[in-house]
Amino acid sequence: MTNTDVGIKLILDASALKAYGHNATIGELLGEVEEEEALTAFSKGSLSQALAEGADRSLLELLIQRDSCTVLSPMSEWEELGAFLRRVGPRLDVHDAYLVMAAFFYRGYILTSDPARYIAIDKAVRCIPLHDPWGERG
Repeated sequence: MTNTDVGIKLILDASALKAYGHNATIGELLGEVEEEEALTAFSKGSLSQALAEGADRSLLELLIQRDSCTVLSPMSEWEELGAFLRRVGPRLDVHDAYLVMAAFFYRGYILTSDPARYIAIDKAVRCIPLHDPWGERG
């Protein structure tokens, strides 16, 4: 992982990306991160998964363009991810393990509607649960 992104404080998983624009909590957290002059991150895999699950493409594009957001590429960290998987268990979901590894590396939080999936990988990971209701769509 590169040291240029050490300011990452919040990592959005696919569920948070799908909810972007429909959940006030996400906007509030993005604002808090910006006030701290830190970054919000999400992986290319999470973006793809969110889109496959019906996320609004135009909202995702707006999110990607925010100066306070950065896109992570799990496969550029393949050696670190391999070592992390050896430690936590190679049969885990690789992408979920990557988000946990990134949260540890950047000392950030994963915003997700399903914290248990990341806590199952390592109980020390810090997650912020994204709760319903997501608000009005439209």
